[in-house]
Amino acid sequence: MQTIRHTATHAPTGDLMPADSASVDDLERIYRADFPRMVRAARAIVNDAQLGYDAVQGGFVKALTKRDTFRGTSALSTWVWAIVINEARSMVRTSRATPTVGLDERDASVGPDEGDLSASELRRQLARLPERQRLVLFLRYYADMSNTEIATVLGIRSGTVGALLFQGKNALRTILDEVVTS
Repeated sequence: MQTIRHTATHAPTGDLMPADSASVDDLERIYRADFPRMVRAARAIVNDAQLGYDAVQGGFVKALTKRDTFRGTSALSTWVWAIVINEARSMVRTSRATPTVGLDERDASVGPDEGDLSASELRRQLARLPERQRLVLFLRYYADMSNTEIATVLGIRSGTVGALLFQGKNALRTILDEVVTS
């Protein structure tokens, strides 16, 4: 598993901040605004509600203690997102979490026209996707990030994000078709 870089060549939509403006107040504003989305994304990575919460908390502690290393090459919120995602991925690497998919029951509801999949079955099928596809899908559809924001957080090109989304959706469609028709 590759660690996400905190700086990237593609900045998300939004204002870039000078490096010296990563203040505690700015980080608190991001915390208040993005906390629910970050917990949701981290929970999906670590497959555990408490560990997802812990990943976000740990990520913000790191952002606070390392705020002097913020270079201003991307939005401060993007820098914090990268730290939180790295914290969750680190938990998976160090076996504090199961590298599968964590969805709330409400997130995994499937209508009657789409088959009869339980949340646990959907989690198992999503876990079959390669990690990069799974991560990009979660950041797009669970954290509501734009392709540009995802590219910046993951340190990849925006076109790569689009390709991973396309590949992930197609792979998931194929997997789910197999499950529903079997």
